Amino acid sequence: MKSIVKNIGIFLLHLIAVYISSFQFTAWASWFLSKFIFHTAHTSEFILVHLVANALIVGFFAGTFNIFMKHRIAVFVWTAPIVLLIYKLYIFQAGVFESHLTAAMQYYFSTVGMNFAGLPSVDGRIDFGSIDMASVRRCVDQLDFVAPAFNSISYSLSCWLTLKVPWRLKTESINRHNNKP
Repeated sequence: MKSIVKNIGIFLLHLIAVYISSFQFTAWASWFLSKFIFHTAHTSEFILVHLVANALIVGFFAGTFNIFMKHRIAVFVWTAPIVLLIYKLYIFQAGVFESHLTAAMQYYFSTVGMNFAGLPSVDGRIDFGSIDMASVRRCVDQLDFVAPAFNSISYSLSCWLTLKVPWRLKTESINRHNNKP
């Protein structure tokens, strides 16, 4: 019984790590790349267009910290965000003449039809005259459900790699090399 409670607690800690890295570091990485690397004008557009790539990269680096803990349960942390995303895809309200699956996939995974001019900028500039609330809601849904799903997949993959690949600390190999006769 104690091991089940301990594994549930460890799973929840890793799930919290996934959501913190998804909500905080994915946006920071997108902001940094858009400002200093690619020099784009509108940061919100850059965040949404590159959402999957940034979530995968941030999740992979966040999962590599499992090298210090070696938690096997962290490999299954992808299940909760994926189940939540599947549930959101299932309950999506499509139009009368639209295919349910096609409309849901376009809403959650595509930036086609979004009005980026009306989205608030990360810099704090908001053009109140051109805010499109449907685009803002769609942006928030993609950040809340799609980014954690992809983040958790790469987090679990990197946790699995930390368990399967025989990692050695650099100091360990240096000490062994220096102690040879």
